[in-house]
Amino acid sequence: MLRRSVLTTVLLICSAGSGSYGQSSPLRAEIELTRISVKNNEVFSVSTTIRNVSGEEQSLTTLDCGYSYQWTADNPLLRSGAESCLQNALSTIRLGPGGSYKRKVRVSALLRAGSDPKQAVTFRLGFVNDDGPMTQRPGVRAATAPRLWSNAVTVTVTR
Repeated sequence: MLRRSVLTTVLLICSAGSGSYGQSSPLRAEIELTRISVKNNEVFSVSTTIRNVSGEEQSLTTLDCGYSYQWTADNPLLRSGAESCLQNALSTIRLGPGGSYKRKVRVSALLRAGSDPKQAVTFRLGFVNDDGPMTQRPGVRAATAPRLWSNAVTVTVTR
C-alpha cells in the first residue's frame, strides 16, 4: 500500500512538471530579410518583430544602442553588427495583448575560406529579453533569460 502511494505521488509530481515545461512563450519573435542577397562580410539589416501572443500585457527590456547584441544567430556564419551612439540606455517596452515591437538588427555573414563563392545561408535569430550587454563584459554572457527563437530565413552570400 505504501509503495503504491509513493508511486502515485511521484507520477503526479512528474506529470505536473511536464505540463509547465511544455508551455509556450507569451512572446513570438519573427524576422524578415530586407535584402535576399549580400556580399561576404557585408553588414545588412534584418527586420525583427516581437509579438505578444498572450492575453496579458508583457514587457520587453531593450537597449537603445545594443539591441543587435540581444539577438544571436543559430548559424555560426552570422554575427550581430555593431551599433554606436552617445549613451546606451535601457528601455522597457510594454506590449498589450496582440501588440508588437518592430526594429532592425544589423548582422553580417562571413563565408568560410575555401567555400563556394556563392552560398545560401539559412538562420534563425534568438532574442534575450534582458539587459545582457549593459551588465556583462563583451563576449561574456550569463544566460539569465530564455532565448526567444524566430522563424528561419535564407540569404544568399557572394564573395
